[in-house]
Amino acid sequence: MLTLARKILRLLDRRERRRGVLVVLLMVVMAAFEVAGIASVLPFLSVLGDPSMVERRPYLDWAYEGLGFESKSNFLVVLAAFGLVVLSLATAVRLLGQYAMIRYAQMRRHSVSRRLLHGHLCQPYEYFLTRNSADLSKTILSEVDQLTLNVITPAVRLVAFGIVTLAVVVFVFLIDPLMAAAAVVFMGGFYGLSYGLLRGYLNRIGQERVDDNRARFKAAAESLAGIQELKVLGREKAFFDAFDPASSRFARHLASNELISKMPKRVVEMLGYAIVLGAAIYLLETRSGLGEVLPVLGAYAVAGHRLLPAFQEVYQAFVKLRFGSSAVDTILEELGEIQRTARPFGIDVEPLDLKEALRLRGVTYRYPGQAESALRDVEMTVPAGTTVSIYGDTGAGKSTLVKLILGLLRPTSGYLEVDGRPLDDATMPAWQRAIGYVPQDLFLIDNSVRCNIALGVPDDEIDPRAVERAARRARIHDFITERLPEGYETLLGERGIRLSGGQRQRIAIARALYHDPKVLLLDEATSALDPDTERAIITDLTSDVGDTTVIAVTHRHTVSNLCDRVYRVAESTLQVESSRYGEEGRSSAEPLSP
Repeated sequence: MLTLARKILRLLDRRERRRGVLVVLLMVVMAAFEVAGIASVLPFLSVLGDPSMVERRPYLDWAYEGLGFESKSNFLVVLAAFGLVVLSLATAVRLLGQYAMIRYAQMRRHSVSRRLLHGHLCQPYEYFLTRNSADLSKTILSEVDQLTLNVITPAVRLVAFGIVTLAVVVFVFLIDPLMAAAAVVFMGGFYGLSYGLLRGYLNRIGQERVDDNRARFKAAAESLAGIQELKVLGREKAFFDAFDPASSRFARHLASNELISKMPKRVVEMLGYAIVLGAAIYLLETRSGLGEVLPVLGAYAVAGHRLLPAFQEVYQAFVKLRFGSSAVDTILEELGEIQRTARPFGIDVEPLDLKEALRLRGVTYRYPGQAESALRDVEMTVPAGTTVSIYGDTGAGKSTLVKLILGLLRPTSGYLEVDGRPLDDATMPAWQRAIGYVPQDLFLIDNSVRCNIALGVPDDEIDPRAVERAARRARIHDFITERLPEGYETLLGERGIRLSGGQRQRIAIARALYHDPKVLLLDEATSALDPDTERAIITDLTSDVGDTTVIAVTHRHTVSNLCDRVYRVAESTLQVESSRYGEEGRSSAEPLSP
């Protein structure tokens, strides 16, 4: 358990640890009020059992005389009211303490999820080539939920109710050590035995829960992402069959954990009643008179009322911590990995101005774990303000070349340079801010047309004129204003499901144009359009580029014919097929042969 405690502390930063100390201090105050609440009933029970206790107990005599009481009945009423006030204060402090515990635990849900998502978003693109998005989502959301429910919350409650238990036990020991020892041995021993017998089983189902959670997330995410193909092929059952047993085992393990954590409670309640009855018999045999027995028995009854839930909370915390320890290992491993390779967002950098040319110098790239290079010794020049087409067969390396130009992949050897300056980690974010990119796999959010075109820009900062200008250049403005019920405020649905493929592509093109980029990179961006619309859009983009550089990856020669230079990707190499310019951007009357 100490090893787990150290792991939990590793999940917390310095500020969170300091706040945890404040919560612990509040728990100490809560324990003090719990003891005060128990002690507050003793005077009332003493006088109730034997009114002569007023004269025999110095503190009672001092209160009776000092406050000017003339009737023991009135004094008894005041003692009852005093006990009620202190118990009420103890209850209020306990509620405050529980709120502090709950808030602290739930805010760790937020902070750990935030750190995980931030860390993943700051990873280089290559990191995601070997990661399953469903597994990442599972860790960020579900595993953090389990961390909160089965680790952070139980750990906080363990500390809190451990302090309360210790304070109450010490108090009842001061009253009668023998009875206190018997009660602690009976209740604590039963809880300890139960936990000892079940800890191995809890470890096993805790690890199985992590594996089953991963399987159910993966099956659900893949089935919903591929619903169109699954419907056509009639293969929905295969994914359902992968999800069903994993989800069932996951639910059973959660149920087992919950049952084990609550199972001893009823038995211990019965033991508590037996202890109270035994204590009554013991006190009647050893104490003289009801005035001696009643306050001690009453104090033990109130203490038992506090101790039984406290023991249960401590036991339940141990059970949940044992069950949830695998979630701690999973999240610590994930945090450790992403913290080593995280890079800053780089959102606020100024775009890099392409004035002369983009060049690839001897660029070779090999994907992690692959023996063969996807591209070899690529030499490429894109003069500023020109239009370039890249085409080739499927699998030739076009997508890899696009990702290298975008800076998503870093060359295994060779380098990219802009205006004669090699791109590195410091300058790459500025280069990426200069690019308007339309990917082959379109990404639309479940929001308005306006928010999709100005993706990631806060609502109050979106420029409506820039949105309309970009939509007009993408030839989607008329469709938006005439065919969509709410124009630019129309919600598109998840992944733009309410639009056709061509309409989604034109929204994506408008998005790339919204920021008036220096470089426009179209990766099969018009493949879903009919040839006439495709040619019209490409003609608009290539004839009205101004100082914008256009790079179009395509498989249609109709697009290539509109460009100043055409490159062909074949067998992992790049060749110039035709050009209106020399290799460094100088005018050339004849096309270059491959």
